[in-house]
Amino acid sequence: MENNTPPTARYNTKKMANKARGKKPSDPTKVKVVWDNARHDVFIRICLDEMRLGNKPGQTLNKAGYENLEKRFELEMKVHYQKDQFKNH
Repeated sequence: MENNTPPTARYNTKKMANKARGKKPSDPTKVKVVWDNARHDVFIRICLDEMRLGNKPGQTLNKAGYENLEKRFELEMKVHYQKDQFKNH
């Protein structure tokens, strides 16, 4: 069976379907994360410290661990990343 719908109509339908699923547009206030070696090393060091403090009871950091990670990372690197940006890394 052929799809005779023009490509733009298919795109708009997909875009509308994403809205229906509750996908939010990206936050314009978020800083784009660039993981260079220095930032990666700081991230790993802080995560290891939080793990040693008991803020990683399972596979991921708990709420206190992520809050400490955000604060310490911002103090050391002078840039604020949000919890979901750390989770994606």
